Amino acid sequence: MKNIYAKIASYTILAVIFIIVISFLSAIGGVIMGVFGFKYKSFKSIVLFFVFSGILGFPMEVLSKAIPKSLLKMGFINKKPAIALFMLLDASSSALAMTVVDFFMTSVSASDISIIIISIILALFSLDGFDKT
Repeated sequence: MKNIYAKIASYTILAVIFIIVISFLSAIGGVIMGVFGFKYKSFKSIVLFFVFSGILGFPMEVLSKAIPKSLLKMGFINKKPAIALFMLLDASSSALAMTVVDFFMTSVSASDISIIIISIILALFSLDGFDKT
């Protein structure tokens, strides 16, 4: 019985840490986008915006990483064009996901420039992972 309580406590702690990290990153994204015209009704709206954008954009971002890597490994492109293609695909997939989420969420209003800026920033952070593998 103690083992069950320990597992429940462990998963609860992990869930709380996950929620805190997601909230913190969403707040940073909201502040950056706010400079460029992002408007929201509550902090919950910001978090939901980024969570839904992440869920919607995940399949596209997997492809945006796989396509340049495959072309690079097969020898069709060199490293610099692979990185440029990755940046273009990753930023575009993030922007598309955020645009779709913005369209359906009435509690947020993201300007085109705020979506483009945060998409480029996210692509730059993702570049680190692309470059190492």
